[in-house]
Amino acid sequence: MSIVIHQKNPADIYFGNKRVASIYRGNKLVWERVVKHLVELWIHDQCVQFIPSEDIILTDISFMAPSWSNDTNAVFRVLNEAGICIAYSAGNGIQTDVTVYGYTGNLKTSVNTFGTPTLYAGQIYYINVTGSGSNGMTATKYDGLTKNMKMFQNVSNINGVYSSTAWQHKCDGSAYSFADICQKTADSYFIWRGPAIGGGSMLPTESGENNPYPYLLRRDMSRIKYRFSDQDFNGSDMHDDIDRYAYIFYRMGTIEGDEFIMNTSHWNQGFQIVPGSDQRYFSGNANKIYTLTGNMARNHITSMTPLTTEPSDPENWGIYFKAAGVTWGSISEKAVVAWNNGQWEIATGFTLEWNEDQNYDGTNYIERISDNYAKDFNNISVGSEPRLYFKVNGMEI
Repeated sequence: MSIVIHQKNPADIYFGNKRVASIYRGNKLVWERVVKHLVELWIHDQCVQFIPSEDIILTDISFMAPSWSNDTNAVFRVLNEAGICIAYSAGNGIQTDVTVYGYTGNLKTSVNTFGTPTLYAGQIYYINVTGSGSNGMTATKYDGLTKNMKMFQNVSNINGVYSSTAWQHKCDGSAYSFADICQKTADSYFIWRGPAIGGGSMLPTESGENNPYPYLLRRDMSRIKYRFSDQDFNGSDMHDDIDRYAYIFYRMGTIEGDEFIMNTSHWNQGFQIVPGSDQRYFSGNANKIYTLTGNMARNHITSMTPLTTEPSDPENWGIYFKAAGVTWGSISEKAVVAWNNGQWEIATGFTLEWNEDQNYDGTNYIERISDNYAKDFNNISVGSEPRLYFKVNGMEI
């Protein structure tokens, strides 16, 4: 599609008294005032930033080369924001004697199929063209114009895709903390740039500050309300296991569907919650993810100060934190208790209050993409470099 007036492409279009530089229909350039000029440039490291304004199925990539350049071995790569190669094609066709912006040369277009990867609207991609092996190629740039890109010397080491479905996963930027991870979109890649989580084998176990590997978030973590660590249970205000157990209820509240993760290594042993008994409850919890059930709506522990006054009308299956020195039913010690059909009992039925995720935990809720080249790519800042003449699906970018 192009703009035609009286069977001619107009040299100038005005909006009011201002001359228009270009007009787009969606992300397709339909008219542009010709002020550009192409000149030759050696290409290899340039990874040109491309952000589609609408979803497109990638079919081809083109660039302009000199008329003497008959090499058909151009290698085309598309990287996502996390540095993962999602599309790769080796080889190009040649359309000779093509004139663009006053430059006549050979238009080279990828000929090996990319498959049918979708480039999603609003996502950041990087397009790179090299020669075969580690060689470069002569292409063209717009004289005097610049564009955002990364200069990556090791791009020739990226020869394919992480998996045949890598393109299906969108990218969700960078994460600097576990809280950031929990706000990422499930089934998306992100770049880890924070310190190691710590507390055992919970991922990420390494710092991403200097080693920003890409990760794939495999589980929706948006309902995680709290990450319990050993430090939570080792504080000076935690006098015993009763306090520690009550603290879980206090932090988690009453909303069904809220979740927590036990980032523990010492308190994986559980808690002695029955006064006078050595038996431990809620053991083996390290790295596990739990979801609150509807029973937690009956959680009445809203303070870490135990109650000294027995409720006059306790809710059936309600959970309370009682103080020592006062007797509720037969229980005189400090305890987390439940009102069960007319009598008080120690609240040992925690499996009724929250359910363990049987598929994911702190060791597999994310997956590190152990690609050193992707990691190195993520260490490079975006800069402004000479703008190359590239086309995606026939559209200049």
